[in-house]
Amino acid sequence: MNQPLTEKQKAFVVNYVSNGANRREAVIAAGYSMKGIDVEAHRLLSLPHIQQAIRKEAEDHLNAHVGIAAKVLVDLAQNSKSDSVRLQAVQALLDRGGLPFVRQTEHKHTLEDNRTDAELKAHIEQLTDELGLNAKVIEHEPSKEPETKTDAQEGK
Repeated sequence: MNQPLTEKQKAFVVNYVSNGANRREAVIAAGYSMKGIDVEAHRLLSLPHIQQAIRKEAEDHLNAHVGIAAKVLVDLAQNSKSDSVRLQAVQALLDRGGLPFVRQTEHKHTLEDNRTDAELKAHIEQLTDELGLNAKVIEHEPSKEPETKTDAQEGK
């Protein structure tokens, strides 16, 4: 399936990758007719050997710019004013260098105390006795009736 590309097809592939996948511009730059640009772009992009050539060109394009990307990462790691940006750049450099950054994870724990009020009061009394404290547990039960303001509270 390695069908050779025509000169126009090669130009289309190179322009398509270099211009960020703008198929209309790639068709025009490759020298195809201005008539039916969208139809021609669709036709070219549906051909398996064009798709394969685009993948190869994109890979070559990326590989050619690895040095620039590494330089930018190093520059960000060294000179960025943002701690977050510096950390992300360092993580990327370590990952690409085969030394993955150890990432911390956060764990949340929920404790449930299913003791009854009576059990809790008994435990408090036991602790105060053991520790030699003189503490009194104040019992308070909320009233079941809604609170009403007295005449004095209302300012009358």
